[in-house]
Amino acid sequence: MTTSSTSCRPPTTGGPSHYRPSLFEQAGITEEPETWDEFLAACDTLNAAGIRPITIGTRYPWTTAGWFDYLNMRVNGPEFHVDLMLLGESYTDDRVAEVFTYWNQLLEHNCFIDDPAAYTWQEGLGFMARNEAAMYLIGQFIVDEITANYADQFATEDGGMDLDFFRFPIINPDVPIGEDAPTDGFFIAANARNLKAARISWPSSARRKSSRCPSKKWAACPPALTWISLAPTPQPRRASR
Repeated sequence: MTTSSTSCRPPTTGGPSHYRPSLFEQAGITEEPETWDEFLAACDTLNAAGIRPITIGTRYPWTTAGWFDYLNMRVNGPEFHVDLMLLGESYTDDRVAEVFTYWNQLLEHNCFIDDPAAYTWQEGLGFMARNEAAMYLIGQFIVDEITANYADQFATEDGGMDLDFFRFPIINPDVPIGEDAPTDGFFIAANARNLKAARISWPSSARRKSSRCPSKKWAACPPALTWISLAPTPQPRRASR
């Protein structure tokens, strides 16, 4: 997709802190936590109510990497985090070490479920479905998993879903706010057999000013964009090494 001379693709999912409002209400939490102290206090309150604050499945450790992403961005800022990912900064830097002091606070406050390495991310969602855990830091794609396997457990009386999200809490207010969003995207092969139909079918949802999905099966939809060009965009050649 292009705007002027810039090629890009919009993300279709995000990675916020999902939670069950009913469990927050059960524990007596009336406000979504905005700061780190409020977040830890919410974890303590949930534990006191017999609800494990956070579920996570780390059998495949990419879910843990999401926690590092957010903690590092909240402590050191998104620019430092990007530089670290590109190896422009060292993992032995004292600023990286500081990130793990906040991670340790989560362990000290007993925030996570027991033995998370025994579970996949899908199995970790089961703790929320059984009302055993209140929060999950993971992408919006969990809505698909809920719809497929836990629709009844998350259903509300008004026909909605007992699921909401809040921004990952602020730790260092002096750094810019960064967000973690998987950039899942949709592509059309240049040699597709029916290129004309392909261009018409999927991108129509993004061309509309509304954010309707082209399929009810898609829980995570591309954002509504009106500037999308469907014209083929020449891609820059990679620099030789």
